[in-house]
Amino acid sequence: MPLNTQATGTLVAYRCWAHLSPGALAWLLTAYALCSLDLLWSRRWPLSYRRWREALAALLWLSCCVAGAPWLLMQRFLDGLGPPAGMAAHAARLLFASGAPQMAVHLLALRMRLSVGAAVQAAVVAASLPYSRSLCSAAPLAHPLAQRYTRQLYLLLTTVASWVGPMPGTSKPDPAQQCVELLAWLRIGLGLLAPLTWQALAEARLFRRHQAQRRRPTPA
Repeated sequence: MPLNTQATGTLVAYRCWAHLSPGALAWLLTAYALCSLDLLWSRRWPLSYRRWREALAALLWLSCCVAGAPWLLMQRFLDGLGPPAGMAAHAARLLFASGAPQMAVHLLALRMRLSVGAAVQAAVVAASLPYSRSLCSAAPLAHPLAQRYTRQLYLLLTTVASWVGPMPGTSKPDPAQQCVELLAWLRIGLGLLAPLTWQALAEARLFRRHQAQRRRPTPA
């Protein structure tokens, strides 16, 4: 996970170097320092690392997402893109802007207990929500063609959600608010619930295997 974080940070810094503010640069350096500490600790002092690994993983993941710098860098990255080439391209950009795939991959890579992972990931998702409007104001998402695609995706989502129950949110949102709500649903659905469900199923499978091993008769 630290190597993944460093690689992602290097890619973003390379693409947005000209737009890095002192705060964003400080955030990147802090993230690099924490990743390096994680790698050094795991190799030099493995016993104590196993004891504190979960706390360090939570600190590393929270430091990467709770600060506003990564979302501002993402907005800069999006501003360098042109109008969407079609619905699929626009949906992919919304997915990227939500950060949901990165959230899911990082949570699973951290290998924290389900209870700890749920609390940390909920904090990460909650901290990302205030930056949705600035992300939706990025040029490729605020383009009239992009807003038309956003409206169609929002209509599809609300139609599917209406089969289950009323969907929270504005009754008749403007395109910018529709984009904000789509990002929120992507983060909650794909960035929070999907990886936690996967982890819960994996832990249940391991528990059943452990119980089956305990019930096996001990050879005489």
